[in-house]
Amino acid sequence: MIGIIGALTEEVKLLVEQTQVAETVSLCGLTFYAGTLEGQNVVIVKCGVGKVHAAMAATTLAVRFSCDTIVNTGVAGGTVGRGETVVSERLVQHDVHCDADGLPQGQLDGFASPFIAADGETVARLRAAAAESGVNVHVGTIVSGDRFICKAVDVRQLADGFDAKAIDMESAAIAQVCAIAGIRFCALRTVTDNADESAPGDFYELVHVASVKSSKILLAYLRAL
Repeated sequence: MIGIIGALTEEVKLLVEQTQVAETVSLCGLTFYAGTLEGQNVVIVKCGVGKVHAAMAATTLAVRFSCDTIVNTGVAGGTVGRGETVVSERLVQHDVHCDADGLPQGQLDGFASPFIAADGETVARLRAAAAESGVNVHVGTIVSGDRFICKAVDVRQLADGFDAKAIDMESAAIAQVCAIAGIRFCALRTVTDNADESAPGDFYELVHVASVKSSKILLAYLRAL
């Protein structure tokens, strides 16, 4: 079973519309659509914005639906060009600070590194699906935190500190849940803005187009499984 998480309605709308939904389940204030999409058994959920919402959705997919793979799809800010797509090679929560424990920014107790690796096979399959869709993706680091980044100085810090390619508010939290639960995970994000002072306007200008682009790559990924 493949779990698909998007934070916003726009990010999952196309996927839900094309799913043959067999069951709709309401849990913890979230609606889960279980069925088949491109011949694969899937569960799709709009989790809402932020790490807590994302972690709650991922945990429910693990416990209630026994998903063995979770993909986070949607949009993000980023250091690549607007409209370009990033597949996560590794993920980190930039707003985690356990300095008192002697840990570097982003690292949690119990983890060997600030970075959580995405599943290599899923990364390769998403990259191939993007190529089939005519999209040249960037494979690299996605950083997450409970803050909409919209200052150039903050983007530079994330790029310098983590080599961030995309910046969002959910994917690294999902990665943490999956790492603990032993579930394969990867994030697929199309960039709407460069997380600088123009980000709020840029986001609303491109959110629909970017969401559709990520969704189409995900559909190609499912078809190839």
